[in-house]
Amino acid sequence: MLFYSSTKNGFFDDEVHAELPLDAVPITVEEHESLLAQQAAGRTIKPGPGGRPKTVLEALPALVPHQVTMRQARRALLVANKLQAVDAAIATLASPEREAAEIDWNYGATVERASPFVTVLGPLIGLDDAALDELFLAAAQL
Repeated sequence: MLFYSSTKNGFFDDEVHAELPLDAVPITVEEHESLLAQQAAGRTIKPGPGGRPKTVLEALPALVPHQVTMRQARRALLVANKLQAVDAAIATLASPEREAAEIDWNYGATVERASPFVTVLGPLIGLDDAALDELFLAAAQL
């Protein structure tokens, strides 16, 4: 017989598993096959009412763009109240990193999320990786 455990979020077969989780509830072969087919179609199996399995369609995380235009980047920084901090952050860099950042900032047409410019300047203006991702997502909408 087949079982589902909500604490393990998994299936168990009493012919294979000598011990079952204490919260295991019996399910039919048809239920099991249906759940697996739904999972293959992109749904996620999660515990439902009474510890029974159900599937849900979860939203996919937004894809962070690899690059945005410099206009988009500057507008997003303006909205985040970080635009003025960029020049000050660049000024703190040692040569030749400072000159390279000035060239990128003043003459670049695009800003790449994985660029050394973003990697170095992000923390200097108070943005960690998650905040930089949010900034790039916002910039792409401008």
